[in-house]
Amino acid sequence: MASITDLRDFVRAIDEFGELKQVQNVDANEIGAITSISSTLKPIPAILFDRIAGYKPGCRVLVNLLASRNRCSLIEGISEKTEGLDLVKEWKHKLAEYVPTPPQKVENGPVKENIFTEKEADVRILPCIKWHPEDFSSYWSYAAVVMKDLETGYVNIGMYRVSVYDKQTLGMHIAIGHDGQIIRDRWWKAGKAAPVAICLGTDPWVADVSTTDLGFGESEYDYAGWLRGKAIEVVEGETTGLPIPATAEAVIEGEIPTPEDEPFREEGPWGEADGYYCRSFPGPVVKVKCICHRDDPIILGTSNGVPPQRSYIGSPTDRHRAAAVAWIKLEKLGLPGVHGIGFVSPFLVCSITQLYPGHVKRVADALMAGLTGSRPPTHLMLVDDDIDPWNTQDVLWAMRTRCEPAEQIRIEKKVYTSVVNPWVWTPEMRKVPLEKGATGSSLIVDACRPYHWKDEFNEVIGDIEPVLKKHVKDKWEQVMGWPNE
Repeated sequence: MASITDLRDFVRAIDEFGELKQVQNVDANEIGAITSISSTLKPIPAILFDRIAGYKPGCRVLVNLLASRNRCSLIEGISEKTEGLDLVKEWKHKLAEYVPTPPQKVENGPVKENIFTEKEADVRILPCIKWHPEDFSSYWSYAAVVMKDLETGYVNIGMYRVSVYDKQTLGMHIAIGHDGQIIRDRWWKAGKAAPVAICLGTDPWVADVSTTDLGFGESEYDYAGWLRGKAIEVVEGETTGLPIPATAEAVIEGEIPTPEDEPFREEGPWGEADGYYCRSFPGPVVKVKCICHRDDPIILGTSNGVPPQRSYIGSPTDRHRAAAVAWIKLEKLGLPGVHGIGFVSPFLVCSITQLYPGHVKRVADALMAGLTGSRPPTHLMLVDDDIDPWNTQDVLWAMRTRCEPAEQIRIEKKVYTSVVNPWVWTPEMRKVPLEKGATGSSLIVDACRPYHWKDEFNEVIGDIEPVLKKHVKDKWEQVMGWPNE
């Protein structure tokens, strides 16, 4: 297989091992439904749409970019066969060797094959999809947005929804608490519009990393270059001067005016990842200054829907990577005894070896700081080290038999949350401008044996012990038709 340098190479590689479907002569309003239905297949195929009604032939849309483990393994270097806690450990081992690989500035790149500025710039030349019937407008759902912090010079790449108002006016939803919001507001505090470069199709490493929660000041470009094994090449934006990927498919440059210079516009509702339409609320606009794109650009997209039948933003190993990052951070905080971190919906689950009284609470409090993502978990569970934090049966068994609700469950209030969560929309909150953000609560479950009498806890598990299981399986597997492991 030829080396992969950009999105087009990656598409060719996907096609080579049979995970690409190509669809032509499609109505733009059908793409969301096709994407949603395809997310029920195994493996989930990448789909390349061309000859989209209303757009120039050759302007394409690609969905489900990294929705299979095979495709992820091409860019992440993680075995496609590893699962659960073993996959977390593989990410943990890989991340331990992380060395930032800064981007390399070049004079020119394919992204500048076509440049439109001033009155020529019209975003409507690029395919933009209405992903759900009740969405208030078409929007780009997989936009990697480049911004630069006014105070520190830190360059951030974040994945934000970008909607279309007219040919040179966009809406961009940056959730409160994300790096982009902090950077934008610092420009506003200085009385200046915030420059942005909206990348609508990038190489798979930048696309992957733009959905990954790094700490403020940690460069996504550095991380993507390390993951790739070679620096990401960037060119200077035509009007913003921001570093943009040289091989990007299409980039819209512009600025976010201050609220004093440009009134907010009502944006939403949209179909969201939780499976509901979120409510609309006022948001800032982006004034377009320039459009650059390659010949026959490929626009990345995805359609959110009711879990688990939804297409992917990012990689299916994202949660395992987030778990590995949290594990590393817990160790750096001086919290030993972590046996593993996993997810059993809706819980983030941490398995620990209890080393002292209060150990469980210290680990829980650290995880509530948001070590696994941009927001603290809304449901957190701590379990003993004999519980697999990725095994639903194990986790629920621990919760049922080791958690005394009156003593081992607590509610954390005033927790940072997302305004798209349906339970945020209380009658009281509907009177509050949601663009200012919202708080909620988190459920923390201690499903560990109580430390002060854990040695007296019933240790005898009512199950067949492993040696006898193996003996019986070896003896009877042919008669019983048990699968070989």
